[in-house]
Amino acid sequence: MSDATMRAAIKTRLTAMGTAIGRVHDYERWTANTRDFLSLFQDPATKKIFGWEIMRTGFRMQKATMAKWKLIHRYMIRGYYGLDDNAATEKAVNAFVDRIVLDFTRQKLAGTQGDQLPEGNIETRLFGSVLCHVAEIKLPEVAEIVEQLPEEGETDLETIGIQYYLKPGDEMADAADEVTLSDQ
Repeated sequence: MSDATMRAAIKTRLTAMGTAIGRVHDYERWTANTRDFLSLFQDPATKKIFGWEIMRTGFRMQKATMAKWKLIHRYMIRGYYGLDDNAATEKAVNAFVDRIVLDFTRQKLAGTQGDQLPEGNIETRLFGSVLCHVAEIKLPEVAEIVEQLPEEGETDLETIGIQYYLKPGDEMADAADEVTLSDQ
């Protein structure tokens, strides 16, 4: 699974929760202007700020076998929700976070490592003059196996059909397989 595949899988899971989940971006959004930044997460009709961004926060490689490695990804989902004390938005954002965490707990992403589960935090931040709840959900590490590419000038024997020559039961030596060297 590549980074793009992982981001798409996470975004699909979020958008499957319906339009109430808000706007979902499959990458971390940036802009120098606070108002422009918040508009990326704003509902065009209601002007309510509510949306999510998916980012890969890190990765590491581990040797898996002689010719394969394990690429382990770490992802985070960050959500922004406009704070409105009269509407008890603190309760609403917590309900959305719970829904996302339970979804990724009940049905783990392919390649999830061990018994890891989502974790996160929720805090309040001021963006310009807009107060928002900001939720960060750290997903469990996800791994994929990456095969070693042949060295430059080296032939990958499988690409030239070596399996044709290596058939099961061919362990007996043929006369042409034996070479005698003289001691001279």
